[in-house]
Amino acid sequence: MSPVAFAIVCAIGLIVFAVIIASRARLLFAARPAGRLDRIPERLKRAVVYGLGQRKFLSGEQPAGIMHALIFWGFVVLMIQVVTLYGRAFDADWSLPGLAESELLGPPFAVARDVVEAIVAVGVLYMLYRRLIAHTPRLFGLRRAEQRYRDKPHWEGVLILLFILFIVVGGLLYDHASSEAGWWLHNVTVLVFLCLLPLTKHFHILTAIPNLFFAKLPPREVARPLEITHVPAAPVAALNRPAEGSVGVASLGDLNWKQVLDAFTCTECGRCTEVCPATAGGTPLAPRQLILDLRDRLYHGNGDEPLISDEVLWSCTTCMACVEAVDDGRPGDRGAAERAADPRSADARGARLLPRVLPEGSGHVLGRREGG
Repeated sequence: MSPVAFAIVCAIGLIVFAVIIASRARLLFAARPAGRLDRIPERLKRAVVYGLGQRKFLSGEQPAGIMHALIFWGFVVLMIQVVTLYGRAFDADWSLPGLAESELLGPPFAVARDVVEAIVAVGVLYMLYRRLIAHTPRLFGLRRAEQRYRDKPHWEGVLILLFILFIVVGGLLYDHASSEAGWWLHNVTVLVFLCLLPLTKHFHILTAIPNLFFAKLPPREVARPLEITHVPAAPVAALNRPAEGSVGVASLGDLNWKQVLDAFTCTECGRCTEVCPATAGGTPLAPRQLILDLRDRLYHGNGDEPLISDEVLWSCTTCMACVEAVDDGRPGDRGAAERAADPRSADARGARLLPRVLPEGSGHVLGRREGG
């Protein structure tokens, strides 16, 4: 391994990654504020249980959920190997403290590493089977409401899975055959993988746990006495105060930074669309398509056409099925129902992104949101 050559390759990769991340960060910093720093212990618990613990994936559709969790947990372990192989670009015998072959934890870690690599490889092969052979419909678009999603290329999911497989194979070749080619395959693939994350749906690998931490929390429970005359008012979830003179979302500039982060974190899993009664009923609304349209406009500019058609907007029943179906399992902010309700409120005020006459009677009801 050439330390100089690898240092150059690594520097180029990190610079590219930094430029891409900076472009995404600008979208967050330009968005409206959103207060999400209350109840820190609850937020940490949710991030650990649903992020690191992958709780949502341990139920529901199987074995896909278990395989996803195993790949995630496997990569948490394999990060030790990534750090080790990068360090060996400059010192062929370097290891993290306590994990060298001659040290106490070295041999057990080597066995655990090989087992984890095998598990990750099996998980990746199963996910490739779902995409390339089983062709699971949810992964490629459901019904006519997702025709645009069905028509788009779906190469990035396969490519990312192949990159994960290359990382595992490169590590195995280096560890068991002292292969320099395996070392280069592993380390260069990690860099390319890192640069692709913010450009694909796999950006959620970086944003999911922060997004869980900053999720909207349910209202606190309030103890109620038995005497009916002393029952306090029921609590309500805290709402972000809108900008002066504005309610709802009439343009991308009305989004707060948490809503932008929500768009970044969409995994395109399709669970929201799969459970949407409006989609099943044949309306033009598909929750996944709505979120992706929002994300695409964030990435590529405002454009001249309305972001969401009025037919899509008013098809939403706000039943919150999409919210319940999202990957982290919390009652929060990533459902398309919230993304539809905000523009409808703006539409009621006339500051609309979606130029259309409101359904009869809806303007009065939705306009009341401004007054609380």
